[in-house]
Amino acid sequence: MRCPVQYVVCPWWPEGGDAWVHPDDAAMARQMIPGWRVFRVAGKEGPYRVLRYGTRVLRVQPTMWVPVRGNGLEVGQWVQIRSRLGKNRPGVGRIGEMVWNRRDRTIDYMVYRQDMLGRRKYRAEDLGRVERMPSGKTAYAFPPLPHSADFRHG
Repeated sequence: MRCPVQYVVCPWWPEGGDAWVHPDDAAMARQMIPGWRVFRVAGKEGPYRVLRYGTRVLRVQPTMWVPVRGNGLEVGQWVQIRSRLGKNRPGVGRIGEMVWNRRDRTIDYMVYRQDMLGRRKYRAEDLGRVERMPSGKTAYAFPPLPHSADFRHG
């Protein structure tokens, strides 16, 4: 039996240092946590849980995180932006950021269009999965992460 996919946010950094983070992942964790980014729990590695954020992987002990409801969309995934009766400019892009919106208790998505991360935040109902990458598009590396402080307020 498959376990349901679990999503979490890490809005606090525990007191007492980095002991809860795998030593090889501490520098990246400090760039991404604390904040309201939505991580997918991708498994277990010894005493650590593996958190994925697109291609970025962190191994942490399950402390100080808050489970949130996801909807199957992931950082790095190609999506179609739906018009929704003219509310959005339709197009295709890749999810670049997933941020928990505490007020509305949902995930906000920021999308790369033409290799640039837009400032517009979308909801899951604004986006549709793209099963095949658009022709002529290739996978690309995401630019360096914005500092976690940019994602502290939802």
